Amino acid sequence: MQTLLSWLAMNAVITFLVPNVSWQGHLGGLVGGAIVGAVLVYAPRNRRTLVQVAGIGAVVVALAAATVARTLVLV
Repeated sequence: MQTLLSWLAMNAVITFLVPNVSWQGHLGGLVGGAIVGAVLVYAPRNRRTLVQVAGIGAVVVALAAATVARTLVLV
């Protein structure tokens, strides 16, 4: 856990002190990582694989939809 918190702190410092680094991208990675981590950790034991695959698949579909929506706004 200490290593994870160290990486989070280092990324927070880099995000806000280094110019031209996207804080939105780092925040999105933090939120997305937390969601995937929760899906992996809190999946019920009796259907763990099914819940994990479905949860991560839902995150991937949401990211793809967000990418398409953002691309359409830019075009």
